Amino acid sequence: MRGVFVANNTVYKNRAGGITAPETGISGVTIVNHAVHAGGGTRAFPAPQTGVRLGGNVDCTTIPCFANPEQRNLPPRAGSLLKGAGVYWGGAWVPREDVFGVRWSVPPLPGAFERPSGPVSLIPL
Repeated sequence: MRGVFVANNTVYKNRAGGITAPETGISGVTIVNHAVHAGGGTRAFPAPQTGVRLGGNVDCTTIPCFANPEQRNLPPRAGSLLKGAGVYWGGAWVPREDVFGVRWSVPPLPGAFERPSGPVSLIPL
């Protein structure tokens, strides 16, 4: 895996792990500004390793970050540690708006939501 940028995702109770990456064969991978609640005893983020840049990620597995996650209301809750935790990474690949089309603050919040906005609708795969 080379030259991959992964930014501003919210993950909740994914039994396979939060944001994952192989342990070898990585070069130029950037993983920034994610809000992750890992499920099933898995890691929220890859362990620090050569070839991977990590920044602004928040592990929400043991701390409450989301408004009402069991009801798919995943924007930051009042007083969430997500506020002020993101980092700014300039570049054309950086998302300019959150999942609801709200312009990101600078620096952006970790996760897919800039502000409270209610439950998200899931699209069946």
